[in-house]
Amino acid sequence: MRKLVIINGPNNNFYGIRNKTQYGSQTYDGLIQELTEYGASLDFEVTAYQNNGEGAIIDYLQSLYYEAEKTGVKDILEKTAPDLWSEEFMKTIKTWSKDWAHFDWAQIHENLCGVEKKRQEGKAIDTSEIGITLDELKEYFEWLYDTHPDIYSKNILYMALVQAGMPRDEAAQWSDRPAELEKALNELSENI
Repeated sequence: MRKLVIINGPNNNFYGIRNKTQYGSQTYDGLIQELTEYGASLDFEVTAYQNNGEGAIIDYLQSLYYEAEKTGVKDILEKTAPDLWSEEFMKTIKTWSKDWAHFDWAQIHENLCGVEKKRQEGKAIDTSEIGITLDELKEYFEWLYDTHPDIYSKNILYMALVQAGMPRDEAAQWSDRPAELEKALNELSENI
């Protein structure tokens, strides 16, 4: 019987639990069960591994390599498997609709100001004039989370503070100092 190993990374264990409208209601365990049964019908022994940590996934991949070395499969793996960590291979995993690293946010801000001015004047507005859709904005934050988690966290904190009623300039200052904000909030809660 041939072997097939399915390796999944962060948050895949939340299929069917989180964002069911986006990801569906099928659980990760249910999906793996289906794949295992289908693999067996094709004469594959299917093994699945999921972990939320990159280091653990690398350790698992390396353990598979050593296992293959013991069984003589290593030579086949080296000739057929892609370099899993090469820049080219990583680019094939996730693609973005825009070059978010060089996106013109100043233009979006200008467009928003124009749309807001029209709204205040009572004129009809078209949200396409903004220059970015809600889906694109969601994708931007996904890209930001994947590539710059520190900046992502800062932006989320800033938006939460503004939404809570804090003036934008103060929110910008506090989002640059999250540890101080947390300390101030803890002191405030202790005094209430």
